Amino acid sequence: MRQLTTRPMQSATTGAFPTLQVTTFGEFRCLRNHTLITPAQWRSKRATELFLLLVSADTHSLTRSYIATQLWPELDPIAANNNVRVSLSRLRQALSDSNTSYPLIIADNTRVQLTIPPQSTIDIDDFRLAVNASRRIYDNRTALPHLRHAVELYRGAYLADQPIADWQLMYREQSANEYIEVALRLGRTLLALNLHPELIERMWTLLNHDATIEAAHRLLMASYQANGNIEMVRRVYQSCKILLWQQLGTSPQHETTALYQQVNVG
Repeated sequence: MRQLTTRPMQSATTGAFPTLQVTTFGEFRCLRNHTLITPAQWRSKRATELFLLLVSADTHSLTRSYIATQLWPELDPIAANNNVRVSLSRLRQALSDSNTSYPLIIADNTRVQLTIPPQSTIDIDDFRLAVNASRRIYDNRTALPHLRHAVELYRGAYLADQPIADWQLMYREQSANEYIEVALRLGRTLLALNLHPELIERMWTLLNHDATIEAAHRLLMASYQANGNIEMVRRVYQSCKILLWQQLGTSPQHETTALYQQVNVG
């Protein structure tokens, strides 16, 4: 797929670079040069959504036709492409994108690209990097910093405070699944390293995200058992049993019940 060619970057000593700090997990916020862009400054819902669509894409580069079909699926191609042009203009105004040496938005007749200046941060990018780094590292202890960083970046569902759009669902589901994956591996790693206070805090946070994650209940039970807190093992198991039945209509797995029975014999 053809990529847009960005303009040459000036020396960082010129101070000409804008910076962006974008958070997408939980509450959406965008700061340009450390100043929050307010809802009024975004100028339109579609300009905001166009920005979020570009932020969400792995390469931050999309075709105009894809943008048009995602944001205006009900319109014919000519009208939809005209709306892309108008929203691009409004987005540039919202971002104060007037720096010709390092523009934040680069567009040609077929593609639109969001450029990421030096010293900028986008939490979804950092989250993906941390998740992928942890997957490449087999040793749990070595992966620990990446696991911690990923779960700390996930402050809530992706774009949870934005009006739901069809295109967002894929990113929301994918990031939620990745969060569960890294949080459970982090829990297993903390258990192996006997880091029980952190494990307990991380697993309760994970269960606040989804109370039916049975593996998180098991990790809590194992941690409380290791600390001799038999009463909490029983309480976690009973809570797990009730939640699974109420929300999924299922019973705990054999592994979970066996762990409970270990501390409940006699």
